[in-house]
Amino acid sequence: MSDKYHIEVYWSDEDDTFLAISPEFPGFSVLGDSREEVLLEAENVLEVIIETYEIKGLPISSDHTK
Repeated sequence: MSDKYHIEVYWSDEDDTFLAISPEFPGFSVLGDSREEVLLEAENVLEVIIETYEIKGLPISSDHTK
């Protein structure tokens, strides 16, 4: 299900590490030592967030979905 949502990966000079965010989920961010690591962790965390939204009946923004 997480493949329906964007995950953007950036280098953060401030944190001196890679940063992943998802525009559909404000406040979502994951840090990691490599692009691969941060993307994998972000996908795992996003799955849990989506499941939680569904269980609680919370709407998910569809403005940025594919």
